[in-house]
Amino acid sequence: MKRSRIVWITVACMFFALVAWVTTVTAKSDTQKQKALIDQAEIYINDEAYVRAEPLLDEAASYSGKYAKAAEEGLKTVYLKLLDSDGYRRKYTNLLDAQMGRKGAEPAVFREAAEYYMSAAKETKALAVLRDGIAKTGDEALRQYYEEHRYVYKMSRNVYQDVTAPCNGGVQVKLDGKWGLAATDGTLVIPCVYDKISTFSGVSVVKQGAEVFAVNSSNLRYALSHESILDFGELNDDRIGVKTENGWVLATADFTCGSLTVDGIGMYSGGVIPAVNGDLWIQMAQNGPQHPNSTILYGMKLVAAAHRMLYSCALTMVSAYTLTVKCWMAVMRARNPLPTAGRL
Repeated sequence: MKRSRIVWITVACMFFALVAWVTTVTAKSDTQKQKALIDQAEIYINDEAYVRAEPLLDEAASYSGKYAKAAEEGLKTVYLKLLDSDGYRRKYTNLLDAQMGRKGAEPAVFREAAEYYMSAAKETKALAVLRDGIAKTGDEALRQYYEEHRYVYKMSRNVYQDVTAPCNGGVQVKLDGKWGLAATDGTLVIPCVYDKISTFSGVSVVKQGAEVFAVNSSNLRYALSHESILDFGELNDDRIGVKTENGWVLATADFTCGSLTVDGIGMYSGGVIPAVNGDLWIQMAQNGPQHPNSTILYGMKLVAAAHRMLYSCALTMVSAYTLTVKCWMAVMRARNPLPTAGRL
């Protein structure tokens, strides 16, 4: 009986030792997986390919290795970069909620959440997060931050320094010296972070520093120009005028350029493009729906066109003046009729 008990104790010890070994090996394996996933994700983040970094960091965070926290911090970085895309605000706040709900949550997490809600003009939510953080951590810095902001309320208004006329449901807007795109109700769609932005037509062409590229309505990069573009016009129906070192050419939204060079290009509409070349106003047409190459339909000398316009305006003004005089004389006759014959 005694010997049997010893055998069972020995077997139990071996079993627990095996479990401990498996746990150690698994933990080490999870840590190694996390490290490899995070390293690859950082490469994508450096290339601003955030949508490719997200699944790697999500997988790394699912493991129980020692890099779980680093993976979550990387995920929050990605979510913030994609915040204006569908679903990423919810992903970010869900991760914050998970971190704040854990036992031993750090004060920094509550501070981060509060700052996010403050920036989103959700002061009530921000203050609730701070109260929860103070109750759980007792952190004095959180308490001070709460006192500094508990009576601060921000008025949210869509106010811009400059706006353009609406086009295709979007309005180019300027704020703090930078351009973005708003909906016709004033709601900001593409943030005001660009030196220049075109009208919207599925995408907008933007300039940021030395780079010219196209972004979609979620402010995600759609295409990048690898050629030197000095300036650009307005985008419509996937056509835009761009200025190269040789002059203005017609291009697509992914920067496929035509070969016909002119001195200036207007907005593409209805298959034709107004342009200026030398002293001629010209109208260009594209060679096929998929090609930005163009041909000149007709041209008119600027001087002749200006003379015609001035002459037309002069005729209009003379006609309007003559009509006004006639109307005034008719009114005066009605008010002061001439005496009939034999009556004084």
